Amino acid sequence: MVRSKRLKRTTIVGVSLVALLPLSAMATNGIFPMGNGIVAQGMGGAGIANAGDTISAADNPALASKVSNSWAAGLTIFNPNRSANVGAGYVDSGSNYFPVPQAGRIKKINERLSVGIVSTAMGGMNTDYPTTLFGTPTNVGQNLMGVIISPTVAFKVSNKVSVGASAMIGYESLKTEGPGAGGLPGNAKDSAFGLGLKVGLTADVTPTTTLGFVAQTKLDMKEMADHCAGMFNAATDCSLDLPTVVGVGISTQLSKKVKFVGDVQRIYWEGVPIFDELFGWKDQTVTKVGVEYQVSDNLALRAGYNHGKSPIPVSNTNRAVLAPAVVEDHISVGFSKKMGKGMLSAYYARTLENEQKMNNVPALPAVKMDQNALGIGYSVSF
Repeated sequence: MVRSKRLKRTTIVGVSLVALLPLSAMATNGIFPMGNGIVAQGMGGAGIANAGDTISAADNPALASKVSNSWAAGLTIFNPNRSANVGAGYVDSGSNYFPVPQAGRIKKINERLSVGIVSTAMGGMNTDYPTTLFGTPTNVGQNLMGVIISPTVAFKVSNKVSVGASAMIGYESLKTEGPGAGGLPGNAKDSAFGLGLKVGLTADVTPTTTLGFVAQTKLDMKEMADHCAGMFNAATDCSLDLPTVVGVGISTQLSKKVKFVGDVQRIYWEGVPIFDELFGWKDQTVTKVGVEYQVSDNLALRAGYNHGKSPIPVSNTNRAVLAPAVVEDHISVGFSKKMGKGMLSAYYARTLENEQKMNNVPALPAVKMDQNALGIGYSVSF
């Protein structure tokens, strides 16, 4: 009984800490989305070497050279279904639908130089567990909203090679709700700005194959004073940064109608003190593959798969109750159809349920999550 009470207290403290993590309850690859852009999301999120639409510049700024003189906008309705078990059976989290917008505009200045701006969601989430989960007098939850604005420039070194860079300007707002635990404020609201840099390269190695490379620095967010007043202050840096990411990609035309795309990314969670020192997350490798079938000049069909092993060790599952970023496998389908002067695109992604039990012991805390995402967008090239 004593051990059970101690475990439950530890779980509540861990939950209170993780309640402050950005994007956690909307996590697909750790705290990152599956991909950027309606086209890429229809192919498992792969987009480092594929100029699918204007938003491709968010995955690799060098692609701005290939999508210049265009604009795009889209909206995804994201549905993560989360449940937690801290000893009395699974309890579902409420607030299961979130809008995720995106937009971009790229302009060609001359034959070599293109500039533009892309806006993608850093996150917009709300987690709301009822009082029955911990026996608390009020619900325990959080609400995070964020956006990344990326002014972008790309330069064609030659007809086959392009380089690009984006300044990443981030904004996040976090509100926590609950009775408070572990020295953290139970009801607090704060926000922060941050800066980062993303650089990329694309090379047309054959007439049908493009390779891509991208590197993203840590998005260095300012500390949110209200949320750094408690246990987060134990970390050498308590700001809610996004980690460094590097990736490579390929896009190759297998035939006149069939294209294959693939990305491999490495996400360095251990380079962010919040994830490394307090939560023990491990660096993560994410693999994304997709195919596109060009039915006609006016219609393209897509499918994709995305896999990234959960960065949360099973020993820290109790800290993932409000942030069950444990999903690993994603399947998506999509299409684009010419409509008017532009292209209408849509996708559906299904993230398979994954359950993670603390130390793989049934009697200890456990979490599980599955997801659905439905997105639609419109793009115009001129």
